[in-house]
Amino acid sequence: MKFDRRHFLKKTGTSALAAGLGVFTTHALAQQTQAPSKTNLPDQQEDPMNIKIAINEKALNSINFHWSQWPTNIFALWIPEVWIFDHDPDRLWTKDQVGWKADGPGVATELISRTYKDYPFQWKGKITPATDSVDLELYVKNTGQKPLPPLFHGSGCLNFLRAPDFMDSSGAFTFIRTKKGWRDMTTVRRPQALQPGHDPIHILAEGYQTDTKDTELIDSVRSTSSLCVRVGRTSQYCVGFAWQTNLRTDINFNRLHCMHSVAAWNSLEPGKEATRKGKIYFHKGEKDDLLELCQKDGLA
Repeated sequence: MKFDRRHFLKKTGTSALAAGLGVFTTHALAQQTQAPSKTNLPDQQEDPMNIKIAINEKALNSINFHWSQWPTNIFALWIPEVWIFDHDPDRLWTKDQVGWKADGPGVATELISRTYKDYPFQWKGKITPATDSVDLELYVKNTGQKPLPPLFHGSGCLNFLRAPDFMDSSGAFTFIRTKKGWRDMTTVRRPQALQPGHDPIHILAEGYQTDTKDTELIDSVRSTSSLCVRVGRTSQYCVGFAWQTNLRTDINFNRLHCMHSVAAWNSLEPGKEATRKGKIYFHKGEKDDLLELCQKDGLA
């Protein structure tokens, strides 16, 4: 049965992304219940650890990030959202709790076994906060008798539903890199994506090809960096998402307000394993400065 994101949101409720946080530190989240406004400026107080992590027990595989400089905003990472083989319509959605648990200041999973059709594999994840970023690790091992299909990849959904100062319904504040530089999403949205609802667009990384089964693909655009960026209402702040090996950038407007940098393993031989590293950046500065940081980290 095909997984329906709308059913997921209806079942868990949007408010579930902010409920049952279970924060692992005693850091005070000042003004968390205060209604944000366009004039709501971030807290400028310095904090040696700007990012705190919490498991949201009431939402599916949802990890909440609290940025001390924007205490009224909660950034949620749904990971893994889905394991996909090329653009097969029979995607392996992760519809059960995978067991994220506290691991020092961050969270991690144990080794988890999954099977897609006749392709068994194992995976585990780790998420660790840093001063102004979050380090991501996803490990995959092919436990089957034949290679995993080409373009094997996993997706995590960075959601802004509870981060109103970073929402973007138009695409004007969401950016990718192309051969011509930064490009916002206003010019690549399909006509049907201008309607309210589930309106995803997929943009392949340069050098990748696919078939025509992906109806959400914008085939006229290719990204040259794994980094996708959401700029806040005050342009001095932005959030970036990147993986060291990136297949695709996915963005969803209107109701879901999310963006994805999709980690790629391509094809793993039987018994082979590989780890992909990524980051979510919470950056005070321009997106060009963030791109430079991402390049230094070997992710852009």
